[in-house]
Amino acid sequence: RMLYRLAERLKLKPDVAFEGLESSDPSFAHARKGPRGYWTKLPREGKLDFTFNLVAAADRIGRGLPRSDFQGFLRRFTSEARVEPPTKKCGPLLAKWHDFAQQQGDQLIFLNALSQDFTLPYACLTHLLSADGGLADQMAWRLVQTLNEGTSSWLVLALPSPGSYIKAEPKLRPFLSFQPEAPSGHYDLDLSCGCQRGVAERLVLINAWEVAKDKGATRPDVSQFGNWSRWRNILHDKIEVALPPPRPVDEEGEEIPLAPEEDAGGGCLRWPIPTSGQLEFDYVSAQRVTMGSPGISPETFSGLLERLQTSFATSYAKCSALRGACGRMQITSRQLRRLLVLFDGEERLQLAASFSSRVVDPQNSRIWMAVFLSEEGGWETIRKRLGFIETFPFYQPERWSFDMDFTVYEERLIATFLRGLATKEKPKSNLRNYSYIDGDGVVDRMKDGVPPAWANLAQVPIVGSFKCSYRCAIVDRNLE
Repeated sequence: RMLYRLAERLKLKPDVAFEGLESSDPSFAHARKGPRGYWTKLPREGKLDFTFNLVAAADRIGRGLPRSDFQGFLRRFTSEARVEPPTKKCGPLLAKWHDFAQQQGDQLIFLNALSQDFTLPYACLTHLLSADGGLADQMAWRLVQTLNEGTSSWLVLALPSPGSYIKAEPKLRPFLSFQPEAPSGHYDLDLSCGCQRGVAERLVLINAWEVAKDKGATRPDVSQFGNWSRWRNILHDKIEVALPPPRPVDEEGEEIPLAPEEDAGGGCLRWPIPTSGQLEFDYVSAQRVTMGSPGISPETFSGLLERLQTSFATSYAKCSALRGACGRMQITSRQLRRLLVLFDGEERLQLAASFSSRVVDPQNSRIWMAVFLSEEGGWETIRKRLGFIETFPFYQPERWSFDMDFTVYEERLIATFLRGLATKEKPKSNLRNYSYIDGDGVVDRMKDGVPPAWANLAQVPIVGSFKCSYRCAIVDRNLE
């Protein structure tokens, strides 16, 4: 009944909210709302399995907000989906906490319940921390997500001592460094930690809203597996997560519409996030700055580089500070290159993922991409994280080589790009050094050339691999 009431509050139909429903009673039917406002006619025995899908309400909740206002969207969603106790009920809530004094197991259960379902006033949180009984660090990483969106950093001020923060900081770090306005990046989260699981839940919501916006604007699906999701390379406890299969297409390559309950905004949304284990994945937002917008002035950027080079902070701290500010920065490809060469390893990859969508001159992206081309394995890593389509050189494909795995949707899409581009420019000579290896390992040198039918995604094989390079003379370029 509580879930039915929540679905009603979010204006979700039961068939959409209760996803993948299976009942031990074949005649099971959803509850109905009685004349007194109560949900009735629920069976009193049997077994019911389902996934309760809140994110299907993302499109309605985000209606009227600018596409880039992820913070505002999360704030709206939290206010509707979580319970914020009124002032008069905070007293009894805190009294219940004091009833559990000296009962640490019950206190942890109480904290977990608060972290999952409630939004707490800051004053309420400070009172809980002041009466921690030695649990301040655990309360910090459990309750930080109960604060209103955008005020999580206030938690530091509420902790009773610096030592409490030092103990809690390793678990708090992914949550406090998460920037909804610039969510692109690589994530490695401990799902048994409430605030880190909260980061994954927020990215599920942002993904749902981005997918709804993409479909509403009839944008093409450029996801990794053809499911519209912005999540990539998902591993749970080092095991690859198999998302639902790609959307079916007809003979013309057009997507076959699915029923609303089957199409709730992207494949990863129909995979319930576990409550334990290590979750590793990449998120690549479709958010972009307006092409041609003014970047950071040369003087300001030179000052930023000087501060970075003279600071005694660790590379991780510098990287975190830059990622925290990137949602309010716009830079050129040359500036991004100068920034990336100051870092190496994981920090360089994280900054590239965060700032690639903040570049005001994407036609010059080859300038910053060259940083990864010069290091062994660097280009393959950044291309895997950002995606083949995000790193595809649309403006300057000349002298690039491609190696595509046709079992992956986005790599088949690259083949259609290349075949279509060659058709417009010079199909017989622009695609070179091509070969196709089918699913049985048989090499086809394609003596008759790359099939023109590959310009249609539905005609590209879904197994095997394809290699080629692209060359184009200046006189043959077609920029239309």
